[in-house]
Amino acid sequence: GAVQFRHTTSATNSDDNVTRINVGDALGDPAAIVFIVSASDTGNTPHGVFHSGATWGIFRQDETDIGAGEKFNILMFPGLIP
Repeated sequence: GAVQFRHTTSATNSDDNVTRINVGDALGDPAAIVFIVSASDTGNTPHGVFHSGATWGIFRQDETDIGAGEKFNILMFPGLIP
């Protein structure tokens, strides 16, 4: 089933313009469908998601640093939706 949660960036899960998501069984599934919405005031900065091996990540498309304390609302659907 779907997994929903809030991700908060920190020094341990973020580096440069990337933060790693570390919650739920859907994280290891590269076929999962992932929706993110920034819950912080980051202006009009576009974000994207990617899967790399065993985890999902969020990145800033303009390559500016993601600071500690930024929040994202995340909705993940594991596996392919028929």
